[in-house]
Amino acid sequence: MLLALAIAAIVAGGSLPSACSYDPAILKLGVDAFDQDLSGGWRALAERPECVEVAADLVHKYREHQQSMINILYWHEGQLRAGRGENDAAIAPFELSRQPGDERGWNEYVDATIAFLKHDKPALLAARAKLSRRPPGPEFIESNGQRISLPPGPMNLAVVDKLIKHYGQTYNDAYDSSD
Repeated sequence: MLLALAIAAIVAGGSLPSACSYDPAILKLGVDAFDQDLSGGWRALAERPECVEVAADLVHKYREHQQSMINILYWHEGQLRAGRGENDAAIAPFELSRQPGDERGWNEYVDATIAFLKHDKPALLAARAKLSRRPPGPEFIESNGQRISLPPGPMNLAVVDKLIKHYGQTYNDAYDSSD
């Protein structure tokens, strides 16, 4: 019976509700609520594999709606696109996530990630070498009221090491690996 009603709705010009739909009010959230809430904002969509593309588009749309140049929003859009295997589409937002006057090695992390996506191992190793010369990052960060311990050494060096170890694999396989 439900299937018949759904087919009738489609034939009549309607559509089935999307599991990846979201309330347009999300575009009015503050940056922390949109980007850093691990159970809300774009992340709630990205938890469902079938919705990752919608989540990437939502981050892009949010940036445009808010006229935001916040680097981490570019980064997260790039991560979502890379996670879908859209390496070429991920590179532009990654490039835009660079930080002027970077003193903590973010730009080397960006360089390493882009080199990984371009399958350019010499550039990946060069970015790792530059990043390894940066001062150690903090021991922990606070996120959503939780204290998260960070690996020793420069920020994101452990992630770059995973990209090297899993070179030739997908971005998600390398990034999400447990080593």
